[in-house]
Amino acid sequence: LNIMNKQKLNLLVSQQPEQVFAYKHGKPILFSEFRSDVQHLTEQLQQKQGDVLICCQSRYAFSVALLATWTAGKVAILLPSTNKEAMTRLSQTSELAF
Repeated sequence: LNIMNKQKLNLLVSQQPEQVFAYKHGKPILFSEFRSDVQHLTEQLQQKQGDVLICCQSRYAFSVALLATWTAGKVAILLPSTNKEAMTRLSQTSELAF
């Protein structure tokens, strides 16, 4: 991880486990739940080859995916457009982890 990503991870580690960290569909998400979600996805990504295409419906899912990608030591790919054609073209030319 580069220095900037390590600083972001250190900031997250300083949070209290039972502190409300985010809201998903109006439901509070505790920091411990967020860390669990990140850890679960990190483990999945570490078992796969290639970069990670991140395309999410919610800000919460995006946050989990981005942090898990960084934690897994992978490259995050963020498309300016999430239309099916662009994603198909990328998957044909790049090895993607997820």
